[in-house]
Amino acid sequence: MEIILNSLIFLVFYQGASNSINNKNSFANSSVLASGGEWYKIAITEDGIYKLDYQTLFNNGIINGEVSSESLNIFGNGGGMLSTINGAFRGDDLSMIRIHVEDGGDNVFSTGDYILFYGQGPHQNNFDGSKFTHNTHLYCDSSYYFVNVGGPHLPYRIGSATTTSNTTTHTVNSFLDFKFIEKDDINLLKSGSQWYGDIYDVQDII
Repeated sequence: MEIILNSLIFLVFYQGASNSINNKNSFANSSVLASGGEWYKIAITEDGIYKLDYQTLFNNGIINGEVSSESLNIFGNGGGMLSTINGAFRGDDLSMIRIHVEDGGDNVFSTGDYILFYGQGPHQNNFDGSKFTHNTHLYCDSSYYFVNVGGPHLPYRIGSATTTSNTTTHTVNSFLDFKFIEKDDINLLKSGSQWYGDIYDVQDII
Protein backbone atom coordinates (compact mmCIF):
# COMPACT_ATOMS: atom_id res chain seq x y z
CA MET A 1 0.00 0.00 0.00
CA GLU A 2 1.37 3.39 -0.93
CA ILE A 3 1.89 5.81 1.92
CA ILE A 4 0.59 9.29 1.18
CA LEU A 5 2.72 12.04 2.68
CA ASN A 6 0.78 15.18 3.50
CA SER A 7 2.16 18.71 3.22
CA LEU A 8 2.73 20.75 6.36
CA ILE A 9 0.87 24.04 6.61
CA PHE A 10 3.59 26.19 8.15
CA LEU A 11 6.49 26.25 10.56
CA VAL A 12 6.92 29.04 13.10
CA PHE A 13 9.41 29.54 15.89
CA TYR A 14 8.07 28.97 19.37
CA GLN A 15 10.12 30.19 22.34
CA GLY A 16 9.32 28.18 25.47
CA ALA A 17 9.08 29.96 28.79
CA SER A 18 8.82 28.76 32.35
CA ASN A 19 5.19 28.03 33.13
CA SER A 20 3.95 26.87 36.51
CA ILE A 21 0.55 25.43 35.72
CA ASN A 22 -1.41 24.68 38.85
CA ASN A 23 -1.08 23.86 42.51
CA LYS A 24 -2.80 20.49 42.10
CA ASN A 25 -0.45 17.53 42.58
CA SER A 26 -1.80 15.85 39.45
CA PHE A 27 -0.54 18.68 37.26
CA ALA A 28 2.98 19.13 35.94
CA ASN A 29 5.16 21.61 37.79
CA SER A 30 6.19 23.25 34.53
CA SER A 31 5.56 22.90 30.82
CA VAL A 32 7.74 20.61 28.73
CA LEU A 33 8.25 23.67 26.52
CA ALA A 34 10.49 25.03 29.29
CA SER A 35 12.71 21.92 29.33
CA GLY A 36 15.33 23.28 26.95
CA GLY A 37 16.33 23.29 23.32
CA GLU A 38 14.54 25.17 20.55
CA TRP A 39 10.84 24.67 19.82
CA TYR A 40 8.94 25.01 16.56
CA LYS A 41 5.17 24.83 16.10
CA ILE A 42 3.57 22.95 13.19
CA ALA A 43 -0.08 23.21 12.12
CA ILE A 44 -1.83 20.32 10.33
CA THR A 45 -5.40 20.06 9.06
CA GLU A 46 -6.04 16.32 8.69
CA ASP A 47 -4.98 12.89 9.88
CA GLY A 48 -2.02 11.43 8.03
CA ILE A 49 1.67 10.67 7.82
CA TYR A 50 3.72 13.85 7.63
CA LYS A 51 7.24 14.33 6.36
CA LEU A 52 9.79 16.89 7.55
CA ASP A 53 12.92 16.76 5.41
CA TYR A 54 16.32 18.28 6.04
CA GLN A 55 15.96 20.95 3.36
CA THR A 56 12.62 22.16 4.75
CA LEU A 57 14.06 22.52 8.25
CA PHE A 58 17.17 24.23 6.88
CA ASN A 59 15.26 26.65 4.63
CA ASN A 60 13.05 27.72 7.55
CA GLY A 61 16.01 28.38 9.85
CA ILE A 62 15.13 25.54 12.20
CA ILE A 63 18.56 24.00 11.78
CA ASN A 64 21.70 25.71 10.50
CA GLY A 65 23.34 22.55 9.19
CA GLU A 66 23.88 18.94 10.12
CA VAL A 67 22.67 17.93 13.60
CA SER A 68 22.60 14.73 15.61
CA SER A 69 19.50 12.67 14.80
CA GLU A 70 19.08 12.00 18.51
CA SER A 71 18.54 15.72 19.15
CA LEU A 72 15.22 15.69 17.23
CA ASN A 73 11.86 14.93 18.87
CA ILE A 74 8.22 15.86 18.29
CA PHE A 75 5.53 16.55 20.90
CA GLY A 76 1.75 16.82 20.64
CA ASN A 77 -1.55 15.53 21.95
CA GLY A 78 -3.39 14.89 18.71
CA GLY A 79 -6.52 16.59 17.52
CA GLY A 80 -10.10 16.90 18.70
CA MET A 81 -11.87 19.24 21.07
CA LEU A 82 -11.58 19.03 24.81
CA SER A 83 -14.49 17.20 26.36
CA THR A 84 -17.36 19.21 27.81
CA ILE A 85 -17.67 16.64 30.62
CA ASN A 86 -16.08 17.98 33.79
CA GLY A 87 -14.66 14.64 34.88
CA ALA A 88 -13.05 13.77 31.53
CA PHE A 89 -9.27 13.51 31.29
CA ARG A 90 -7.43 16.64 30.14
CA GLY A 91 -3.72 16.44 29.62
CA ASP A 92 -2.06 19.56 30.99
CA ASP A 93 1.16 19.17 29.02
CA LEU A 94 2.46 17.96 25.66
CA SER A 95 3.34 14.30 25.18
CA MET A 96 6.28 13.06 23.13
CA ILE A 97 5.20 11.04 20.10
CA ARG A 98 7.10 8.29 18.30
CA ILE A 99 8.76 9.34 15.04
CA HIS A 100 10.87 7.72 12.34
CA VAL A 101 14.13 9.46 11.45
CA GLU A 102 15.70 8.35 8.18
CA ASP A 103 19.36 9.36 8.39
CA GLY A 104 21.10 6.61 6.42
CA GLY A 105 22.21 4.95 9.63
CA ASP A 106 24.99 7.45 10.47
CA ASN A 107 23.02 9.16 13.29
CA VAL A 108 23.54 12.51 11.55
CA PHE A 109 20.57 14.43 10.17
CA SER A 110 21.86 15.90 6.91
CA THR A 111 20.99 16.48 3.25
CA GLY A 112 18.50 13.89 1.95
CA ASP A 113 17.38 12.82 5.44
CA TYR A 114 13.84 13.22 6.76
CA ILE A 115 11.45 12.69 9.67
CA LEU A 116 8.11 10.86 9.43
CA PHE A 117 5.36 11.10 12.03
CA TYR A 118 1.65 10.40 12.25
CA GLY A 119 -0.41 13.49 13.04
CA GLN A 120 -4.07 13.76 14.01
CA GLY A 121 -6.07 16.64 12.59
CA PRO A 122 -8.63 18.75 14.47
CA HIS A 123 -11.65 16.62 13.50
CA GLN A 124 -12.19 13.13 14.91
CA ASN A 125 -13.56 10.05 13.14
CA ASN A 126 -14.74 7.08 15.19
CA PHE A 127 -15.71 3.54 14.21
CA ASP A 128 -17.70 1.37 16.63
CA GLY A 129 -17.42 -1.83 14.58
CA SER A 130 -20.49 -1.19 12.46
CA LYS A 131 -20.68 2.51 11.63
CA PHE A 132 -18.58 5.66 11.48
CA THR A 133 -19.27 8.91 13.33
CA HIS A 134 -17.36 12.17 13.33
CA ASN A 135 -16.85 15.12 15.66
CA THR A 136 -16.05 18.41 13.96
CA HIS A 137 -13.83 20.78 15.92
CA LEU A 138 -15.98 23.86 16.45
CA TYR A 139 -13.23 26.29 17.37
CA CYS A 140 -10.17 25.47 15.28
CA ASP A 141 -9.33 24.29 11.77
CA SER A 142 -5.87 22.99 12.70
CA SER A 143 -4.15 20.91 15.34
CA TYR A 144 -0.58 21.52 16.42
CA TYR A 145 2.65 19.65 17.00
CA PHE A 146 5.94 20.92 18.36
CA VAL A 147 9.40 20.03 17.04
CA ASN A 148 12.15 20.11 19.65
CA VAL A 149 15.78 20.48 18.56
CA GLY A 150 18.60 20.00 21.04
CA GLY A 151 16.47 19.34 24.09
CA PRO A 152 17.35 17.02 26.99
CA HIS A 153 14.91 14.29 25.95
CA LEU A 154 15.97 10.82 24.88
CA PRO A 155 15.02 9.97 21.26
CA TYR A 156 11.54 8.47 20.99
CA ARG A 157 11.35 6.38 17.84
CA ILE A 158 9.01 4.02 16.00
CA GLY A 159 10.25 0.47 16.52
CA SER A 160 10.82 -2.14 13.84
CA ALA A 161 7.86 -4.29 12.85
CA THR A 162 7.95 -7.96 13.77
CA THR A 163 8.35 -10.11 10.66
CA THR A 164 7.27 -13.70 10.16
CA SER A 165 7.95 -16.47 7.68
CA ASN A 166 4.54 -18.06 8.20
CA THR A 167 2.26 -18.63 5.22
CA THR A 168 -0.04 -15.74 4.35
CA THR A 169 -3.58 -16.32 5.65
CA HIS A 170 -5.37 -13.16 4.48
CA THR A 171 -5.26 -11.01 1.36
CA VAL A 172 -6.75 -7.53 1.72
CA ASN A 173 -8.18 -6.05 -1.49
CA SER A 174 -10.50 -3.44 0.02
CA PHE A 175 -11.22 -1.62 3.25
CA LEU A 176 -13.84 0.62 4.84
CA ASP A 177 -13.23 4.35 4.68
CA PHE A 178 -15.15 7.41 5.80
CA LYS A 179 -15.47 10.94 4.41
CA PHE A 180 -17.80 13.74 5.40
CA ILE A 181 -18.77 17.21 4.22
CA GLU A 182 -19.76 19.65 6.92
CA LYS A 183 -19.32 23.30 6.04
CA ASP A 184 -19.44 25.58 9.06
CA ASP A 185 -20.11 28.81 7.18
CA ILE A 186 -23.08 30.41 8.93
CA ASN A 187 -23.79 31.15 12.58
CA LEU A 188 -27.25 32.68 12.92
CA LEU A 189 -26.56 34.22 16.32
CA LYS A 190 -22.93 35.04 15.57
CA SER A 191 -22.23 33.29 18.84
CA GLY A 192 -22.20 29.79 20.30
CA SER A 193 -21.42 26.45 18.70
CA GLN A 194 -24.30 26.00 16.24
CA TRP A 195 -23.00 26.37 12.70
CA TYR A 196 -24.69 25.67 9.37
CA GLY A 197 -23.60 25.20 5.77
CA ASP A 198 -25.68 25.77 2.63
CA ILE A 199 -28.76 28.00 2.86
CA TYR A 200 -32.05 26.55 1.61
CA ASP A 201 -34.30 29.57 1.19
CA VAL A 202 -37.60 30.31 -0.59
CA GLN A 203 -37.31 32.75 -3.47
CA ASP A 204 -39.97 34.24 -5.70
CA ILE A 205 -39.63 33.35 -9.38
CA ILE A 206 -40.60 36.21 -11.69
